[in-house]
Amino acid sequence: MKLKTPFFYVNIEITFIIILLLFFISPKVHKLLYYYYACYLFIVYHELGHMCIATIVGKKVKEFKITMAGVCIRLDEGMGLVDSRILQILVYIAGPISNLVLAMIFKNNNMIFDVNIFLFLINLLPIYPLDGYNILKCVLSSLFEIKKIYKILNEVSITCIVMLFVTGIVQIFISNNFSIVIFSIYLILLKNQYYRSEKYDKIIQRIRC
Repeated sequence: MKLKTPFFYVNIEITFIIILLLFFISPKVHKLLYYYYACYLFIVYHELGHMCIATIVGKKVKEFKITMAGVCIRLDEGMGLVDSRILQILVYIAGPISNLVLAMIFKNNNMIFDVNIFLFLINLLPIYPLDGYNILKCVLSSLFEIKKIYKILNEVSITCIVMLFVTGIVQIFISNNFSIVIFSIYLILLKNQYYRSEKYDKIIQRIRC
């Protein structure tokens, strides 16, 4: 469902709306997804950090997308004032830094602190589509040619996913928590979809950093 606002489009996944309604209607669903939606609020906060800095440096937000997998913003294709690699990195790193700041503010609240530290660290990993991937792409764009950049990104991304998955396996044995493994599988699916898409052939022709 796509809604037009005075500032940008808000694209909400129908599945998200249905499950959110069930969350408020059904006590069982509410209990099951309580921590999921609590974490979701911090993900929204993370994206607002990106959006705030992007707006400051002259970038227009085109779409705010809300899905079960998370929230993301889509900026105008025109680079605007964000031609500078430093400014682009600033936009990308704004999300993780916003989570770090919130963690420090609420350091006495274990739940808020732990979730935001996790979001801070996980988003700095150089895995598509995380912020760390885009930051590394910007850094490499001033050092290597396009094909070399994507080769390095692919190798680093695969290595980090494997390490994250192994960490998730350890987490299962220690605390019976499957969250990191599920997140790793989700990233693998996104990565495969990205490299198989037609967009990748166009992206490989030029880099936007």
